[in-house]
Parts: sequence; C-alpha cells; structure tokens
Amino acid sequence: MHLLKKYSEPLLFISLAIAFLVIFIYLKRTPALVDEHDGYKQILRFSVFDWQLEKISAMPTYYFVLAMGSKIIQNDTLGAMRALTLCFSFFSVFVFYLIAKILSPQNSFIKTIQFAFLPILHIFFFLVYTEPFSLLFTLLSFYFALKKNYSASGFLGIISTAIRQNNIMWMGFTLLFLYVQEHGFKFNKSLVLAHLKKSWSFILGFVLFAVFVYLNGGIAIGDAKMHPGNLSIGNIVFALFTFTILFLPLALAETRSIVKGFVQDKLFLLFTIVCLGIFWFLFNNNHPYNLIDYDYFVRNNLMHFFLSAPALKIAFFIIAVYAIHILKVVKLERDYLYLFYFFSIVFLLPSWLIDVRYYVIPLSFFLLFKKERSLPVEILTIIGFLIMDAWVIKMARTVTMFL
Repeated sequence: MHLLKKYSEPLLFISLAIAFLVIFIYLKRTPALVDEHDGYKQILRFSVFDWQLEKISAMPTYYFVLAMGSKIIQNDTLGAMRALTLCFSFFSVFVFYLIAKILSPQNSFIKTIQFAFLPILHIFFFLVYTEPFSLLFTLLSFYFALKKNYSASGFLGIISTAIRQNNIMWMGFTLLFLYVQEHGFKFNKSLVLAHLKKSWSFILGFVLFAVFVYLNGGIAIGDAKMHPGNLSIGNIVFALFTFTILFLPLALAETRSIVKGFVQDKLFLLFTIVCLGIFWFLFNNNHPYNLIDYDYFVRNNLMHFFLSAPALKIAFFIIAVYAIHILKVVKLERDYLYLFYFFSIVFLLPSWLIDVRYYVIPLSFFLLFKKERSLPVEILTIIGFLIMDAWVIKMARTVTMFL
C-alpha cells in the first residue's frame, strides 16, 4: 500500500501516456478532419517561410510553432504534426494536475483523469487544433497566479492570447483572481494601484491586444466575416445543455436539492421561467456553419433536432436551465472562484458560431474548481466520459461524425 502511494503519480501518468499512445496509433491513418485542412496548409506554408494566411480565424502562433517543430524533427507530415500536438496536450494534463494538487490535493487524481478524458476536449489532443495548445498556456498562466508569480502569469497569458484572441478574457480573470487571492473583495485606491503595479505584464498584454485589434480592424483574422464578434447567447445556452449531458451523474445526484429548491423557494421557479423566456426569445441558431452537414456535425445535428418542434425546443431549454440549477448547488474549492462563471459568460457571448470547442477552458476550470460530490458520482462521470470518448474517437476514425 505504501509503495502504491509512493509511486501513484508515475503510475497515473504512465497509464495516461499508454492510453493516449494507443488512441494516437488508432487515429494515425485518419485523414485531415474539418479545420485540420486549413491548419495543416498553414503549417506547410510557414515551414517554407511563406507568410500568407489560410482561412483561419485564430492567431497563427500555434501553426508557426508546429512549422518550426517540423523543421527540427525533419518531418512535416500530418501525423508528425498531430504527434507534436499530443506532446503539448500531455503537458497540459500535467499542468492541470499541478493546479489540482494545490486546490484540492485529496482529489487531484480523479480530477486529472476527468480532465484527460473530457469528451469535448479529448479528441483534440490527437488532432491539429489550437485548443490543447491554447489551454496549456491558459493553465500555465493560472498555475503561476496560484504561486503569486505575477510576471510569469502575465507573460503566459499574453502567449495564450496570441494563440486564441478571446483568451484575453481569461487574462482578465487571472488578473482579478490574483487580486482577490491576496486582498479578498476589499477594494480601495491604494490596494488597486499596488496590484496594477505588480501586474505590469498583464497591463502590457492588454495594451498589445488593443493595438492588435486596432491594426487588424477587429479580433478575428482570415475567416473574419464568420466571426464578427456579435453578442449572442447561443453558446451560453448550448454550453449549459452540453454541461447537463456531460455531467449527467452529477445532475441526477443533485436532483433532490434542486426539487427542494422549487418547493421551498418561489424565486427558484420564477428564475427558471425567466430563463426559459430569455432563451426562447434570444436564442438563435443562424450561423452559416451551424446550418450545414447535420448528419456530420454532432452540434448541428442536436440543434437541428431540438429546434425542429416547439415541444423539443422547450425540452432543450429546460435541459440548459437545469444546468444553471446544478451550478447553483455545486460548491467550489474557494469562494472567490465563483468569479469564473462571470468570465465564462463574457468569454462565450461574442461568439456567433456555436461550437463545443469554445467550452474547453470553462469546463476545464470547472473540473479544477468544483468540490467533489461523492466518489460514486465522480467515478460514474469518468465512465460516462470514457463511453462518449469511445464514440467520438470511433466516429472520427471512420470520418462519420465530428463534434
């Protein structure tokens, strides 16, 4: 027992490495999927020092890094680029574990396993997508914030924003987290000014981002017309719907508390009705990319189904509202971590295209911050994740469906 405890960390990561390697080999011969087409073309351009941009909306930092990596390893095949992405992905799992050990040492293993197999993220560990690389630097920034290393946290936040522009929101979250971690919610001029002085790397990041937006004429590049930055609740609603599905064991475990809330608090019922009304009148699924290939994209298929009839639409919104009630009763490791809910909303609001990839960072933080409900619930969650992962991986391998 002592030996098992002593070598538990190496055993965890060796097991994860073996699992990831098996999946990588299984997906090895899968052709380029969806955004990988333009992403891989971008890598090939950069590898021969051609700086013309393909149809990408995110910053080309990730593709530049992979292109330079291809020069080092003398291999620019799609498989090699996926292998490099997997290395960054595995590092992100390790960083997640380090953060979990600080926030919740007794639950760090189970949290890390849940993160490693989070269904909306897991498949992208093995593909040429920016999500794992972007997440890595967002987590690194937060890790150094926990360590109260302001400069490192800020610089890593700048890198994460240089990978995906909307990560500027998480720089804002980390900056505020650093303040409340040290001062709580006590705000006065001297404390704020002292905090900003220590946070000069964050200020530099915000200035650089403002300069970029001004020179670029907006946030998105390449495919900018499809990412205009218009405010929409589409991703908020679909993220809540996705949350209930992903965390179904937690949703069922909290049913009693939620029903009790309905019975004892009339405001609980009123809040539900108001949310349903807001969702009904403001939810729009009208992005061109969400109105195609219903038989291929899972998100498009689900929305097409649930929005096809009023009764199904109401069911869709009820599932989404139920997620709010779950989040209301779930406890977080520290009180001030509830700030991340606000930043998740602000992060998702400017995205017109509804895509589960946008929920990777919010749900990763949720896994980090939530207190564990019970061991059976957490184990059932992992089992649910593994079942969903198996289906997603199989669909990707056979090019049948995609998230």
